[in-house]
Amino acid sequence: MQAVKGKPEAPTVRRRSVHDFVPAALRPSTIGVGRALRDARYRAMNRLSQVASRPLFVLGNQKSGTTAIAALLAEATSRSVTLDLSREVWKPTFHKIPSGELAFDDFVARNRWGFSRAIIKEPNLTLFYPELVRSFPEASFLFVMRDPRENIRSLLNRLNLPGNLETLSEAAWSSDNPRSNPGWSLVFDARWRGIPGEHYIDRLAHRWRYCAEVYLANAAAMQLCRYEDFVADKAGTIFETAEALGYPVLADLAGRLDYPFQPGGDKSATRAEFFGPENQARIEAICGEGMAALNYPREAQDC
Repeated sequence: MQAVKGKPEAPTVRRRSVHDFVPAALRPSTIGVGRALRDARYRAMNRLSQVASRPLFVLGNQKSGTTAIAALLAEATSRSVTLDLSREVWKPTFHKIPSGELAFDDFVARNRWGFSRAIIKEPNLTLFYPELVRSFPEASFLFVMRDPRENIRSLLNRLNLPGNLETLSEAAWSSDNPRSNPGWSLVFDARWRGIPGEHYIDRLAHRWRYCAEVYLANAAAMQLCRYEDFVADKAGTIFETAEALGYPVLADLAGRLDYPFQPGGDKSATRAEFFGPENQARIEAICGEGMAALNYPREAQDC
């Protein structure tokens, strides 16, 4: 906007922060202050929290819609919810459980605040279903599934990675990637849990297959929610899921159904363009049995 003639423009005023008062030479050391304060708060809340005895665990692979479904279910039924064990994002320990370096009960104690809610959504817990059943014998389980091709595309979008490469360096998905963190690195390389794969697409496809097999082997003990059904009818899916779980619906979800609980993926390219024929074939070969069992046909219309 042009200034009025004869009157000087008002200077732009920037609000000063605590960071402005820190000498330049010391500023790098202040970067972790916020995180340290969050850690201190988490430890304090952990000490005050009691682990829930009959929670609902929302399981499934990362980027399959678990956050939106768990959050909306919690809102509809007026229940408390954990949307990821936040301490395990930057300082993960879950990968130490399979080797015996960390007992599962100690893992729960370390994250007692997260395990204190009525609904607990944490995709990494999908890889520890037997341990969950043993430690939480009265728990309920909701499993979210998504077409593996779209699930893997969303995972790659999360770290701004292409899907059609012949090779991908470890630096692309490790902490060298500005969109990554220690927790995401363990998602992209789950050999710590015995999930195989040398090619990066193979690794993500085998992870989806592992998750699908957890559901298929325990379907009688779980309520299934397919992400595609949720997208087609969000309110109906949430209300039907609540009814199946025996949860009364106490709140209206109007105005909340399209809230972006997670950053959206890039759908500018078709699936075939994003993966290319070879990498899409990798996914369908590894995930084929699970796709068939969950009604995801190989020849689904490209999107």
